[in-house]
Amino acid sequence: MGPPELLDGQGQDVLPAGAADREPGLGGDVADAFAGQAVEEELELPFVLGRDLDPSGFLRAQLFAFRGQILATGPLPESLIAQFPPWAMSSHFCYEYFRAHRDRLVVGGMRWSVPGEQLGILDDSSTDARITDNLIAWVERHFPALTGVPFPRVWTGIMCGTSDALPLVGALPGRPGVFALLGFNGYGLSFAFLAGRVLAEQIVAGRAEHPAARLFAPRRFA
Repeated sequence: MGPPELLDGQGQDVLPAGAADREPGLGGDVADAFAGQAVEEELELPFVLGRDLDPSGFLRAQLFAFRGQILATGPLPESLIAQFPPWAMSSHFCYEYFRAHRDRLVVGGMRWSVPGEQLGILDDSSTDARITDNLIAWVERHFPALTGVPFPRVWTGIMCGTSDALPLVGALPGRPGVFALLGFNGYGLSFAFLAGRVLAEQIVAGRAEHPAARLFAPRRFA
């Protein structure tokens, strides 16, 4: 499953009563039928870093962008995919990571294996053949049963990091009423629910009770 399919699946959970299903994916024509009326839409989703939405420059000073690359096999025999656990795993201090997704294996990492480590690259429409080769070599070295198995799907994604590897969650210093929720250093899904709760509590109640709120607070860099 790629990012468009993931987001489309999440969207099905929030469709209003009476709304028809929509074509999967994020781009192209999307046909919705709501209240009996069909609507044709062209979706354009430009890439914007959250740091660029802050005119004060605070976020730009604290966040750095980097690009990650992911590979996925085609459908694998059940006997082969069953050798992998049904959860995500990582190695090499989390620089390489993998998981079995249904009948496919998805792997990522190896940005460190090329000069520059993909730092500052904002183009997620291209991939790096060197990283693809290095990831496949890593797979074959650690999982010999996959030697020669093709990885037909390759894509990249842009992430943002901070100098202390913790996200920015909370009010921006010097900007009353402006809150941040970004900079997850590639671990957004791990932090997502806690970070969302912390931010919601800060907005509604003025403070969050969880100890992580202090660790995530943008004011630590002020």
